[in-house]
Amino acid sequence: MPDDFGSQAIDSLATSSGGFSSSDTHRWGAYVFAGTEGRVVGHNTFLDGNLFHHSHSVDRQVLVGDLSAGFAIVLSRVEIGYAHFFRTPEFRGQTQADSFGSLFARIRF
Repeated sequence: MPDDFGSQAIDSLATSSGGFSSSDTHRWGAYVFAGTEGRVVGHNTFLDGNLFHHSHSVDRQVLVGDLSAGFAIVLSRVEIGYAHFFRTPEFRGQTQADSFGSLFARIRF
């Protein structure tokens, strides 16, 4: 089992090595990952409008949740992978939940 911390999201608490192992003993590997996240939204400018004067807005949901899943392949110093995210509706009247994916590549040097 590799001694790294797996895939790091852009807003996650990353390690100083970016999640990679400090040793160079693993030449290849692969893993899958999944996670959940919940947020309490106090204000979202895109949905609530401007703070300084009246503007267009919608009734937003206060609680928003994400589910993510993906995989990665590690070949020596290169890691490539895919992550897919499912997000609960962010405002009242939204007919479908959001779903989007992300390809990523990292090179350690």
